[in-house]
Amino acid sequence: MNPARQPSRALLGRVLRRTAAVLRSDSRYLFALAVFVFVPVGILEAVLDVLAEQDLGVALIAGVLSVAIIALIGDVFYSGAVAGLIAKRPGQQPSLRRVARELRYGRLIAADLLVTLVVALGLLLLIVP
Repeated sequence: MNPARQPSRALLGRVLRRTAAVLRSDSRYLFALAVFVFVPVGILEAVLDVLAEQDLGVALIAGVLSVAIIALIGDVFYSGAVAGLIAKRPGQQPSLRRVARELRYGRLIAADLLVTLVVALGLLLLIVP
């Protein structure tokens, strides 16, 4: 049966089984990838918090924007790497260089921002009425 014509429940079940298989077989890779991506972002955010206490004005705004962009790219890179891992055979981990080269950052960032906007709008509509 063509995957595009499968009922959505069957497709969802297949995706969830595949995700669980990847978590079992590649958990160390995912953990190392998360450390590689999110520890430097966390350190940058901590440095930014220290700088915020010193009230540096324009430098602080530039720092906030830089860290936000780096964090967004880190999130997109990690999400793309995990999606790429799920799309491959279990135990077949793509290199970080290959993942970084093949990701479509613009589309992924746009999707991430759109999801954030929709969630924020939904929360606003939930609270305001």
